[in-house]
Amino acid sequence: GDGFGEHWLSDLVWIHDEWLSDATPLPYDVVHGHSVTTSKNISKMRAADPDAFCGSVGRICSYGKGKYDIDCGCARGGDCALGCLRLDDLEEFYVPSMGN
Repeated sequence: GDGFGEHWLSDLVWIHDEWLSDATPLPYDVVHGHSVTTSKNISKMRAADPDAFCGSVGRICSYGKGKYDIDCGCARGGDCALGCLRLDDLEEFYVPSMGN
């Protein structure tokens, strides 16, 4: 089936803490990542489980070409997600929290 887990197990993308060293501190925890997925898939997952995603913090930080814009979400708690945009094509992906 087209289950939630399958989306997160392919195409791993890692967000490295060292990318953030020169940035303003973020109002949430940056976590090490999971797969790229599309906003359409995120919408389907959110519809299936509205509690699986945290709300936006409305913060945009740019880390250069080939890296990622972090534009929403939080990474605190088991089901919270860190929302991101890939800079080369502005595709959305989400990173589930690994815990506190």
